[in-house]
Amino acid sequence: MPDRRDIDWKTVPFRGLTDGLRPEPVNLATITADLPDGLQDRLAEREGRLGYINGFLAVGLHHPGAVLALLKMTEQLKAALDPAHVLLVALATHHALGNEYERVQYLDAARASGMS
Repeated sequence: MPDRRDIDWKTVPFRGLTDGLRPEPVNLATITADLPDGLQDRLAEREGRLGYINGFLAVGLHHPGAVLALLKMTEQLKAALDPAHVLLVALATHHALGNEYERVQYLDAARASGMS
């Protein structure tokens, strides 16, 4: 896992926000400076794996306790469910929400895992 102190959060992009009305722009460097260590570590892992933080998390970081709870819940659900079911739920959710960026990300992941 990357050390969160090695990440220049000013340069980390966030993606996945719709083209509709957007909340206030997110300054990840300012927000991540005050996050609890557990959340900083999880964000550093995601940034290291993906190269970005998704827009939902970036905006949600204004409420770090909620984001940390969401990440914990997501990890527990992934551990409890068959990976194909996780992908189907993610695809259906992002399709219903009209989040094309995340839908395409999960569609690529589903295809890479052998789903038609």
